Amino acid sequence: MLDTTARQCDSDSDCRRASPSLSLACVDHVCVERDGGVQEFPIVVDDHFEPTGFRGDPVEASVDCPVRATGAEQRGDCHVIAYDPSALEESANYASVTWQSPGGNWGDEYGFAMPSDARSVSFYAWADVAGANAVFGVGHRDGDGFELRTPPIALGTTPRQYWIDVTDTQYDDVANGFTLELAAPSSGAVRLFVDDIVWDEMPPPAPPVDVTFQVDMTARALPDGCTVYVYGTWNDWALDADATMSDADGDDVFTATVTLPVGAAVRYKFAYSCGDMRYPETIPNGSTCGVDGGDYLDRALTPAETATLPTVCFGACEGCDGQVDVTLQVDLGTMTLGAGCTVHAPGVFNDWNRGAAVMTNTTGNVYAIGVSMPAGLVQEYKFAIDCPGQSTRWEEPPLVEGCTVASDGGYRNRAYTASGPITLDPVCFGTCAPCGT
Repeated sequence: MLDTTARQCDSDSDCRRASPSLSLACVDHVCVERDGGVQEFPIVVDDHFEPTGFRGDPVEASVDCPVRATGAEQRGDCHVIAYDPSALEESANYASVTWQSPGGNWGDEYGFAMPSDARSVSFYAWADVAGANAVFGVGHRDGDGFELRTPPIALGTTPRQYWIDVTDTQYDDVANGFTLELAAPSSGAVRLFVDDIVWDEMPPPAPPVDVTFQVDMTARALPDGCTVYVYGTWNDWALDADATMSDADGDDVFTATVTLPVGAAVRYKFAYSCGDMRYPETIPNGSTCGVDGGDYLDRALTPAETATLPTVCFGACEGCDGQVDVTLQVDLGTMTLGAGCTVHAPGVFNDWNRGAAVMTNTTGNVYAIGVSMPAGLVQEYKFAIDCPGQSTRWEEPPLVEGCTVASDGGYRNRAYTASGPITLDPVCFGTCAPCGT
């Protein structure tokens, strides 16, 4: 018992207003301490509330989740709500469960003495059926004097954390500490999982924002049937269907919108696939948009608000207007190519894709190809020959300043920095000079 000489009351609410951090009740017009004493954040809902409030259709509730939420502190229990309206003769088309203090209390009696100034209620939720719809909330309008609910959420099949913003919410005590309402599935049954339900004085994070990425593929001249992607740290660098981009107007500028957390740095790249081969872009050292070092770099972004990023050229930091046309030429000298052999000029500018770098025989034994390079950036490349039934023959030119550079893999690549449109003089295959010199 407390010393109550200065704590006169007519109701429990009088005690709550006088000492909001204590669990008090008004007994014979005097405030006395109930169980719990002083409470501090974070408040784990399962420590003070019980899932005893059921409405709508019946459900089976248990705490035997097959897994717990990865990344959660795993406070309290992980709850399973199994709902099968197809087994009912008549359905209300929803089922709800409310965590109450004490159990069964909709607000007819004193609830839990929640510390004042709570700012968020966080939890993890997922389902065994993708797209299961649920609403989550706290409080009850009649029993608590406040009621907050999320919009309907289409749950995924992996745990995801959600927050309810309770900043500036006025309460004396809380009888209904958490509520979930599950919509009837279109067919069959559904199991909803909810884990780590916590009230806290920490504010919820800023909501995620939509970022629209744009890449100009003009310089790649992709054939029909190719797919363009944007992928990065947000999807574990997966080149899958969720990473595809679209070109609705056929102008070779592909777009995709990705939902990203505010303030969290992400890294990403563009890529394309034609058939079974996939070609990530290469952003060379010295690029203003590249991070992480190494031979080739990633793009980087820290989202602050919903935005549409400027269109960039594939493999470059600017739009394709910053690209210049360069014609490369190689002289095979006295070499004789067999039937079906092809000459190629793969490099950074075409993602080392030999199929996109086939050269054309112009005069004698000279082959040429026009490529698009970003102005002012070193572009590595080399010549190669493919013949049916044989391994690709890559040239190995000598290391000569102004002609070649050594790559991390121990290879020697040609290197050129374009400043404007140009046709480079033919060089002999595997050398830095014209044939015959």
